[in-house]
Amino acid sequence: MIDTLSKKKTDKIFSIGPLSEVLIATAFSMLFTALYAIFAGQDINWDQRNYHIYSVYAWISNTTHWHIAPGQIQSWFNPLGYVLHYFAVQHFQPVIAGAFIGSLAGLNGGVIYTLVRNLIDGPVWFARSIGILCTIISLSASQFLSETGTTFIDNFVSIPTLIAVTLLAVCSVKKQNIRNLLLIYLISGFLFGAAAGLKLTMLIYAVAGATTLIILWRSLRLEPSIFIGFTVGIGIGYLATGGFWAIELWQEYKSPLFPFYNAIFHSPYYEQTNFSARHFAPNGLLDAISYPFQWLIGKQPAAQVPIRDGRLATFLLLLVIVTLHTIKSKTAEHESQTINVLAQKFLLTFFFVSFAVWISMFAIHRYFIPGELLIGILLFICIDRLVANYKGKVITLVLLTLFFLVHTEVSNWGRIPYGNSWYGMETQVANDAPSTIVMLGHPLHPYSYIVPFFPNTRFIRINSNINIDPNRGLGAKAKAVIERSETVAIVTPSKLSDLDRRKLDQFGLRIDESQCKELTNRIDRFFVCPAVHVGPKGSEN
Repeated sequence: MIDTLSKKKTDKIFSIGPLSEVLIATAFSMLFTALYAIFAGQDINWDQRNYHIYSVYAWISNTTHWHIAPGQIQSWFNPLGYVLHYFAVQHFQPVIAGAFIGSLAGLNGGVIYTLVRNLIDGPVWFARSIGILCTIISLSASQFLSETGTTFIDNFVSIPTLIAVTLLAVCSVKKQNIRNLLLIYLISGFLFGAAAGLKLTMLIYAVAGATTLIILWRSLRLEPSIFIGFTVGIGIGYLATGGFWAIELWQEYKSPLFPFYNAIFHSPYYEQTNFSARHFAPNGLLDAISYPFQWLIGKQPAAQVPIRDGRLATFLLLLVIVTLHTIKSKTAEHESQTINVLAQKFLLTFFFVSFAVWISMFAIHRYFIPGELLIGILLFICIDRLVANYKGKVITLVLLTLFFLVHTEVSNWGRIPYGNSWYGMETQVANDAPSTIVMLGHPLHPYSYIVPFFPNTRFIRINSNINIDPNRGLGAKAKAVIERSETVAIVTPSKLSDLDRRKLDQFGLRIDESQCKELTNRIDRFFVCPAVHVGPKGSEN
């Protein structure tokens, strides 16, 4: 029999387990994700070409509000989370940049191993084995791997989120004095808030964390001061990483979340409406429950790219079996558990609340990467309740790991072979670039990544996924800029469409298509055409 909770309790803030193990697990995880990034190829995902690179460049060059919507509606996202990725793309050889960005994702593996190692009670070989297997299951998940080596930051902001979960889960089973407990909850809240400040969609997990604590209030024996410390931590964390950006947007546009939620903030620069991204939302409860099983068979109701992943479906099936087994045996606890019941309750509650908030708010699969990374230990919780001996538990988890490795199909956001340059535009920029470039083309064609190659040129995108009306708001500002510009050119990644021509007419521009020249790089081909303004002169807003 396994003696549950045989480890000695401590009044100290818990250690992270054997430090050497954690460091080794982290190093191997980072090596794996770096090598995977090299193997997968150079990232050219849609969002990178649309705003990941542009937003950081504009921020550090103080031109965010000088240019007008080159990255479309995403032009005003907080750039802080993308700084490391931008630095790598701009200053490293592409393959080195990819490996570096990939290695950052591997930090998640170190956190997962730490979480498992601190919760497992049993022989060292057993705890290590489960830690390794759970880490492998997490790091080989489809959405996580699909972002490894890319400029997406979902598997980067997941790191502070998982650390917060680890702190809360471990301190729930290891006794702390009130002072240490307050500090742990404050730090956890700060990490949840900091992740949300970097990327607003991470508010999912701050909400889930707070909700979980409320649900388990009695079990955790929380004091009001502890919960207050947690919520204060969330606020401080959010302000630490997102506060500066909210202030900047407020000063420039009178909205801290511009252009989003403008039906609430009423910025004069955008329509009085709330942008919604719920095109992947389920049609009711049964449809929501079906999502994991659709992923299992290769459908992608919540994914923007093809996916096949059976982790969540397998976990749900095992959880049903555990529930039926518990009902049949008429006991709440299986005698061979190696994870404390309270830790199980915390992880399970946090996961399901996160899933509920995620699917009701967004249902975009990559926003659920933190939940996906917890599947390894959740699977083990089920195995722990069903299998009685150490070897059986390990063997069962090994078999599941092998199944996932064989069955999983990793999503692809767009990759090309690594070359000598990330975009291949360095030698093509003309010294006589116009003072203003007007960007055209279908809104689904992103290309603000070209902006840094024209440092003295102002970019204005008038055909975009954000409405640029020349008679009001941003559109009026854009029209005034165009009218005052000494030289204007248009750039488009395709031949001019009827919509492009209508937009040019609205902004008083005319071009001679016979004067257009081609500009090519490793990703796109552009047409650059000189333009003249045919409307009355105006003054810039």
